[in-house]
Amino acid sequence: HAPWNALPGIVEDWDAIGGWTGKNGYLYHHPDGRWRFIPWDHDVSFGAAALQADQNPRAYLYTPYFPEIRRLLKRPILERKFNAELLRLMEEDYERSAVDPVLDRTYALLQATSGAAAPSGTKTFLSARRAHILSQIKDPPAFTIETNGGSPFSTAEPSAVLTGKAPFRVESILLAGQPAAVRWKTREDWEISVALAPGENLVALDALGGGGEPVGSASIRITLVAAAAFTRGDTSHRSVSLA
Repeated sequence: HAPWNALPGIVEDWDAIGGWTGKNGYLYHHPDGRWRFIPWDHDVSFGAAALQADQNPRAYLYTPYFPEIRRLLKRPILERKFNAELLRLMEEDYERSAVDPVLDRTYALLQATSGAAAPSGTKTFLSARRAHILSQIKDPPAFTIETNGGSPFSTAEPSAVLTGKAPFRVESILLAGQPAAVRWKTREDWEISVALAPGENLVALDALGGGGEPVGSASIRITLVAAAAFTRGDTSHRSVSLA
């Protein structure tokens, strides 16, 4: 599950697994059979203690120091989850309107007891980091069918392969109200196979988010035409000799 590495990335926690030094975390095998990632020691986050040139608001999203993590996140379905979580964090938790009150309250509390420094530097980092991340994530703006440009088409084959693009928050696609077998070709591009009935078929697809919420829909008309009948002397068909 890719989103575990999204949070350390957006706060530039370079001391965590996947960062520059790659430590400060545990993998716990839960009795339910799933693994849990438990990070700790985040004191060099938010641009603090930058020791390398790449440790700044424009630092990498995919770590160059852990090829195994990079390979994992380059799997289309996991890269989609990673980018979807980045966008969710940017839209919800990383907004200054959400973060600033927390920083200000924390500062007021700590200043009275420990003489903590004002969070102005952290706020500057947050704004710059958010702008950089959003510039790097190219989320498809809508759920679309790209086959034949989304226009109706005809075929003599009993099935058709449809392709299209989907925003990162899309996790499943329904075909006629039922879950479709989706093949993610890239982090943006999906592919599904559709069985056709003779005549015109209206293929309607619905894209859903991780919570089952609708994200978008698209449809296309595909006409299954009858194959030309074979007649004696028809040289357009290849003959088969049976011994």
